[in-house]
Amino acid sequence: MIQDLLDMADGSVRAAPLREETFNLIELVDECLSGLNIADQFDVAKTARNRPPVPLHADRLSVRRMLLCLLSNALKYATVPTNVEVFAQRLKDGSLMLAVRDDGPGIEESDLERLSRPFSKKESAQIADGSGMGLGLAIARELIQRHDGGLTLTNAPTGGAVVGLVFPGNRAPVARLTSSE
Repeated sequence: MIQDLLDMADGSVRAAPLREETFNLIELVDECLSGLNIADQFDVAKTARNRPPVPLHADRLSVRRMLLCLLSNALKYATVPTNVEVFAQRLKDGSLMLAVRDDGPGIEESDLERLSRPFSKKESAQIADGSGMGLGLAIARELIQRHDGGLTLTNAPTGGAVVGLVFPGNRAPVARLTSSE
């Protein structure tokens, strides 16, 4: 949390050089989920798992940070028993969306734009301790914009919120990764 605050204050999120490479997005999702050590506490649906590689040309550490911000929010707002889903899908325009869905209260229409600005928090009875500083979505938004993409915030048809990182098609080639990549 402190590092997020410092990075937003000194502009590191906006100014740090991107170290772009092509990597398998599915492996990165699995690494993030495994690193959270949440299997005993949360039911995280890993729909990206056991899929063919999904190549993405981006800054791997930035994508990891964005995904962890989205997962952190989803785990905060999901109901008990928790149901959080991580998925990647190709959109009709050729772009690639990496999204996290929770089964929490969703997002009020009037809050959609505000929540992606720094220090904007969603009020919720489910977070009695007031944890978080409202930086996760702002950081994710800054980083995805640096990748020429966008952040989407919507309500899931079945309840809860879906937050997506949309990468332009030129960053997500359809061809599979080879063992040398």
